[in-house]
Amino acid sequence: MPLVKVDLYPGRSTSQKREVGEGITRVFVEKLGSAPQDVIVIFNDTPAHDWFAGGQPMFRPASRSPSAA
Repeated sequence: MPLVKVDLYPGRSTSQKREVGEGITRVFVEKLGSAPQDVIVIFNDTPAHDWFAGGQPMFRPASRSPSAA
């Protein structure tokens, strides 16, 4: 039973996730012969500030340039 976990920044609509889930399922059916009902796709919405790579935050707010006066 294929289980696919997709981690994303929040903000995708249910419709977008449904389309992606259907596409992932289709790939498993077409390429691996899985039965559609056996493919499980789980979406995890994780805020950008909770993503780290190599111990460093992956998200860095855009720096603000001083406004010209």
